Order: sequence, then structure tokens, then C-alpha cells
Amino acid sequence: MAHSIRLSDDRYLAALKRFLAKIEAGTGLRGYDCPDEGVKATECSWGLCSLAKEDWPDASDHLWPEDFPERVAPKYLEEHQTCPLDWRKRAGINGCYYTCRFFQGKDRLTREEAIELYRAAILRAAK
Repeated sequence: MAHSIRLSDDRYLAALKRFLAKIEAGTGLRGYDCPDEGVKATECSWGLCSLAKEDWPDASDHLWPEDFPERVAPKYLEEHQTCPLDWRKRAGINGCYYTCRFFQGKDRLTREEAIELYRAAILRAAK
């Protein structure tokens, strides 16, 4: 049986809780957007776009679980599963770079704001 390329709701909720815990524990806010033309490499340490192994420690959360941990490739989110830093209510087929509070925010995202966004997302996901 082929595995899904989408993150299950249970694993999405677990990821939200994991990210909230790391933000609360003091992990710094960092981001990277590759400036090379034609290259789509963007990630934020507080966002679900993070590619840090410790943020996605379970092989079952990866597109190619047999290659984890050498290859970090988290599964795609379902439409109703959005990153708390994305201001859209539903994810679309396009990425979230242009709707990201970190990459597009006019003001610096604070730890307190991120914590509140994650807490709200956890409450929605737990319903």
C-alpha cells in the first residue's frame, strides 16, 4: 500500500504541539529565502516550512520515509491544515511565502504572537 503524500490530522496536531514547545523553550526566529532565480528554497524556524530534522523527527511524517533522516521532506499539508504563520484560513495549491507573517509581515513577528497563533491552531486542530 502506498503511503499518503499528505500529513494526517493526528500528525499535523503533533507537529503544531512540537513547534509550540520549541518556540516557548526559546528557539530563535530565523528564516531563509534563496535568492537564486528558479530555486524555491524557503524556510522559517518557527514555521511548518522548517526543514530541521528535530522539527520533523518521525519518518512517517516524510514524503520519502525510507530516506529519513538523510533527506528531510515533510509531507504536504491538507487544505484545512495551515501553518500558524500563514494568514490564510485555508491552504491553497501555492506555497505560503506571500501570505507568511514572517516573510511578508511589515512588523517583526514576536515570540508572544507566534505562541498565540500556535495555541489557536492547536485548538482548531483538536476539534
